[in-house]
Amino acid sequence: MWNVKECESEFRKLCMSHLEDNQFDIDSFLEGFASFYYDHDIKRYKKEEDGDMILFEYGRYGFQEGDYFTLTFTRQFYKPTNIRQLHFTLYFDVENEILVELGAANFWNGNLMKSEWINQARQMKVIEAIKEEKFIQYKIHLSKV
Repeated sequence: MWNVKECESEFRKLCMSHLEDNQFDIDSFLEGFASFYYDHDIKRYKKEEDGDMILFEYGRYGFQEGDYFTLTFTRQFYKPTNIRQLHFTLYFDVENEILVELGAANFWNGNLMKSEWINQARQMKVIEAIKEEKFIQYKIHLSKV
């Protein structure tokens, strides 16, 4: 069982292991991300009480750094007075019409089993769309909400 800081360290390792030359190995990352969540509990945050959840979200967003299409994978730790989120965000060129036409959406794990989450995630159009795309930059960080 990890604490949040140990989880953050393992999350960074997981994310970095799937990046190469501005390409992202989405298929193996989905399995790794699911295992990272389903196989590892976090001290003081209970999955069965929605205290520990995962999601990914995507869409076109404006940031201080500019306008991007982003794909973000998040593990959220929830207590009523303390919400933390580990984020891994990939930034893509907003001029990429294929990605921008996908719009925006998110996908939480809910009550899905590991294999169900992986299978449903793989069916999302964005997953297929980014396989051949190069990202511009990425960011891995822990935030308090």
